Amino acid sequence: MTTKATEELVPLRAGMFEMPDSIDGVPRLNGQRCSACREVFASTDRVYCANCGEEALERIQLSAQGVVHTFTVVHQQLKGSLMHPPYVIARVRFPENVTVQSVLTDIEPGDVTIDMPVEACLKQVSEDEHARRVVNVFFRPARS
Repeated sequence: MTTKATEELVPLRAGMFEMPDSIDGVPRLNGQRCSACREVFASTDRVYCANCGEEALERIQLSAQGVVHTFTVVHQQLKGSLMHPPYVIARVRFPENVTVQSVLTDIEPGDVTIDMPVEACLKQVSEDEHARRVVNVFFRPARS
């Protein structure tokens, strides 16, 4: 029997993405858009626009799907890493014309291609001291 504590999801980094109701839900990465020039950034901690210098930035959610812009296959495990090689780290380009770097999952490294459609998903990366599932955003091949 699963307890409520083990069903609760905790983000690896608070504020980076909007948490869905379940681990099978679709997470949405948070970003910012300049209110003056409309430039979009894939972060939420900017204090001014890098394009025009405007300080008025609005928080937005990035699209849940993008494409692989570039990638590399990691063959060695770094000390303390939660990932077991081989695995793929990719730069994913969103329709908002920003990129983020993340791990690809649910695909063999040799099957990854540039411009491959991918979608955001959640994966458990650890468990906290209260037996809650710590999750982070990964990308997998798009299902639609």
